[in-house]
Amino acid sequence: MCVLDVGCGRGELVLHSAEKGAEAVGIDSSEEALEIARGVLDSWVKVKPEIKNSVRFELADCDGMSFGREVFDVVFVSDIIEHLCEKDLSKTVENIFFVLKTGGKLVLHSSPNRIFVKYGLMAYRIIGKLYGKDVTHISKNNLPAGCGAKFHVNEQTIFSLKKLFRKAGFKKISLWLGKNPHYIYYFLKDDIFVKRMHFLSKLIPVKHLFYADIYGVVTK
Repeated sequence: MCVLDVGCGRGELVLHSAEKGAEAVGIDSSEEALEIARGVLDSWVKVKPEIKNSVRFELADCDGMSFGREVFDVVFVSDIIEHLCEKDLSKTVENIFFVLKTGGKLVLHSSPNRIFVKYGLMAYRIIGKLYGKDVTHISKNNLPAGCGAKFHVNEQTIFSLKKLFRKAGFKKISLWLGKNPHYIYYFLKDDIFVKRMHFLSKLIPVKHLFYADIYGVVTK
């Protein structure tokens, strides 16, 4: 099996894939990230020398993939989608479709779900009042800088991602929402209010309001 990790960062997915027997390639647009990844590889090779020849890291962005058609069985896109502008995201998905084998899978995670950020946090504040809980501080503006507009330039929804993948030509699109609204945990940790909201979210058939994480397996 041949595996590609787009935006590989420190390279953990690449290394774990190689450990499982895959030929694994990681690409990233940051040379600094790749230096870290190669350093992590060196430390892994000391314990698992058999993976050395199964791992490769390359400097590339959405326009710089140098692979041929239908090379990879699996492509990982983990916590990258929300950092790409609309044009770059479309180009990246097109390139992934090109390098994936027929029947190959794109495996993704993206956070936060835009509906959660835009409307869900507001719902938490409104429902909080009904429970007598002051959660006026819950807003995207109070989240860590890494979750701000400077870094999250293009947050998605399940609906927008389905449209994007259909346009690129993918045949089977399976997307779902994560169960843990970790943005709320950031504000409230294990507060009883969070537990109540979890219960409420099971009763209300609009999970898009309550869950921040989008996962998916998309088949060519």
